[in-house]
Amino acid sequence: MIDVAAFADATVHQLDDHSSIVHVHGQVTGHDELLRPEAAVTRRSAHERELQQQH
Repeated sequence: MIDVAAFADATVHQLDDHSSIVHVHGQVTGHDELLRPEAAVTRRSAHERELQQQH
C-alpha cells in the first residue's frame, strides 16, 4: 500500500545536476525483512537474472 500522505514530509537529496534520491519517511514497512542476508541474496539473484535477460 502506498501512503501518499508520506510524500508531504519527503526529503530530497540532490546527488548531482541530474540525479537525486527522495527519502519518503515511513513509506517502506518491514524494512527489517528487506535487510536480512537471505533477502539480499534473493534480490541480487533476481537482479542478475534480469541483467542476463537484457543481453
